[in-house]
Amino acid sequence: NLQEGQASNVSSSYSEWEVAYWTDPGLMRHVKAVDIGKVQAGQQLPFETGDFQLKLVQYYPHCAAFTKALPADGRQPLNGSGITLLQPRPVIKEKERNIAGGLFELTAMGQTQPLLLYGGEAAPTPIVVNGRTYFMALQPKKYPLPVTVQLKEFRVEFYPRTEIAKSYESTVIVRKDQIQRQTRIYMNNPLTEKDYTLFQASYATGPTGIRSSTLAVVRNSARGWPYVACFVVLAGLILHFLIQAFVRKRPL
Repeated sequence: NLQEGQASNVSSSYSEWEVAYWTDPGLMRHVKAVDIGKVQAGQQLPFETGDFQLKLVQYYPHCAAFTKALPADGRQPLNGSGITLLQPRPVIKEKERNIAGGLFELTAMGQTQPLLLYGGEAAPTPIVVNGRTYFMALQPKKYPLPVTVQLKEFRVEFYPRTEIAKSYESTVIVRKDQIQRQTRIYMNNPLTEKDYTLFQASYATGPTGIRSSTLAVVRNSARGWPYVACFVVLAGLILHFLIQAFVRKRPL
């Protein structure tokens, strides 16, 4: 999701989640993350820091968050958004609608406290350890892209006298190895870079009226194999016709 002027070189998964932390409060962050899907309940997350330890107590692939209820043990968990309780829900078929959450045990300076992270939070949970602030979040798993994509302009056209979008497109600047180019992404006109294809998926309008463009990212490492298969079939047909043309049939 990009607003005009914003750029990114990572994509976010629809269904995979990671626990991440960083210490940089600005937009430029050095983020360390662990795939939560590879951690079992009772295991510690392999963060390479001596300031704290984080152990997974319970992970919910899809859950609801509440702010006025306490867990069964009555302990107030650490959370930056005021969420106090998570309750599991059945997993929905549309993967992007499943919001994950997790309950953790944070051990720092000889004390252990419950920590609650919810994937639907707008801001990370700040934790101060030894005078240093760590920002922790449960977020969609990030994947690096081979290019940096900056949204230069987003345009949308509506049907007359309605709020139904007729068409919308993104004008983006693609940067790679100090070389940049400008292109448009709209329906049936994606951006392709190596094994990655970026489609114009949707858009959103924020509370202040600023629109953001949503680009869907698909990676297909085998996209060249159908062309190879076609050449193999073509070569086989040519060889077959040549054999039929130059080799005489033996008499019965």
